[in-house]
Amino acid sequence: PQGNVDLVFDHNLGGGANKYRQEKIAQLVQSGKDVVLVTFDLPRLLYRLEIHRSRYKRNEAFEDLQALRERLLQMRCATIHVNNFVSYPDPLAMLQLVRQLMQSNQSQLTLYLHDFHPACPSYTLINADGKYCGIPDAQTCRTCLKTNKAVFPSFVTLKEIIPWREAWNELLQAATT
Repeated sequence: PQGNVDLVFDHNLGGGANKYRQEKIAQLVQSGKDVVLVTFDLPRLLYRLEIHRSRYKRNEAFEDLQALRERLLQMRCATIHVNNFVSYPDPLAMLQLVRQLMQSNQSQLTLYLHDFHPACPSYTLINADGKYCGIPDAQTCRTCLKTNKAVFPSFVTLKEIIPWREAWNELLQAATT
């Protein structure tokens, strides 16, 4: 797309967040906007890009984040919607990409909160013992992150909770809605 687009980031794991995203994209396209959806295809380890227009949909795939970044920087993004980064290999790199796109396009940012991912890589707050943790102190989080074998924390190489929360806080502060 050459004109202003709405860019949507989401996981592709199903559930309520995806249902919300599908409804949001349909609403945006119906209002005449071009929408670009970015997901991470976990089984194939690829970044997926879907371009939605009123009469068609086109797909692209990227093996690495740099190639995706270069493609997205070619677009003019009016609004960036972050629905979810669960399942992405490096959520913090995605936060950096969003900030870069916002800066290069003077984009608005809408951030949707469907789970606890901004507070912890274990987006359901299940600790290393398989129990709900309730967001304990940073030292307890640090110990948990080093040993937590839950599905997605193992994908995240970061083992310190403070940089995680600081990066998410920066994005929350930058959000316009």
